[in-house]
Amino acid sequence: MAENLTGVRAALARCLTDDQLKLGYSELGRILIGYIVPIVAALGISGNLLNLTVLLAKKMRTRSNSLLASLALVDIIFLISFLPECMANHHFFYTNTIFRQFYFYGHVYRLHFQNWFSAAAIWMILIICAERLLGIRNPLSTRTHASIMAPKFLVSFTVVFTGLLTSHYHFTFICKSRLFCNGSQFQGICLNVDSPLWFGQRPNPNSMALRLFARYSLEIQALVIVFLPVLLVIFSNALLLLTLRKRTRFLRIGAGSEAMTSIQIKKEQRVTLTVCAIVTCFTITQAPSAVVPVIATITGSDYITGIIIVATMVVVGKALNFILFCLSSSNFRQRLLFRTKELANNSAIRNSPQGATARLLNYGRRGTLTSVHIPTVRSAPKLNSIIDG
Repeated sequence: MAENLTGVRAALARCLTDDQLKLGYSELGRILIGYIVPIVAALGISGNLLNLTVLLAKKMRTRSNSLLASLALVDIIFLISFLPECMANHHFFYTNTIFRQFYFYGHVYRLHFQNWFSAAAIWMILIICAERLLGIRNPLSTRTHASIMAPKFLVSFTVVFTGLLTSHYHFTFICKSRLFCNGSQFQGICLNVDSPLWFGQRPNPNSMALRLFARYSLEIQALVIVFLPVLLVIFSNALLLLTLRKRTRFLRIGAGSEAMTSIQIKKEQRVTLTVCAIVTCFTITQAPSAVVPVIATITGSDYITGIIIVATMVVVGKALNFILFCLSSSNFRQRLLFRTKELANNSAIRNSPQGATARLLNYGRRGTLTSVHIPTVRSAPKLNSIIDG
């Protein structure tokens, strides 16, 4: 007992160097996660917020746009949850005791949140692709199964399902912390319950059942969250392309007009390029995130470089989702421009002397300061979907 107490006191008096305090794992991680990912994440968050201003407008509330708005919100949450990983690669943060405690105690929760909302976004992409396919092949099916196909039900089911599927992180990681340098330095470490070595270089004391649960829960997550959705997205988009080609042949035969044929061919080319970009980006950025962790688990290796690259690719994929889905659509660009002008016009009217007078008059009538209805610019025609064409 006395020897243990002496060892604890010696550890408490020991001061760690800056290299020992680093929360990053490599120079590559410092560059990618510390500098490149924050820029990509900031662009992704701002882009999704901008898209939400259009998707949540009253005249844009369709089934497809509601799903796209949910996807934007999920991607924003994921990108925000990843920001502490970026901050941890900078000297100012990883040497700060308060940040280190926040980073350490929130480690397991961040793992769950990042995987949870990444999984939810992947399945929402699949739902959006399937919804587009059903809408083209059988337009009446969405009305027949309105309650099941309702965006609220689909989004709620997806969020709950993926949340439960990724909750195993709370059971498969054990963390321990210790103070150094007379309590001025905080250090902690989290180990997977299936780790070959345990704290203090001791053999792993966890039961085989718990270790198998940790191993197979990760593999099941990779299979259900990444592999299966990727295959289904590719399959559904292949059917979508075939459907569009059949419809184009039908229009060519029935139109009897070279102008109509030319317009339809150009539209098919635009849709084909958009779909190919969506599938390619989705597959390239998301599929490796299932392969690398499984290989690391099976082989018992760290694969730190691979995990850093995969994490960067996932963030890039989240930031590009709405560029591919929405900004490739001329309808969305028109609505975005219209919405920007509308907001700017409303802001100018509210900040004008006339707007201030109207607010004061309204306050005098009701006794409370409430919003005043301000005429806006002429409404644009309602669009069925921003991703069609």
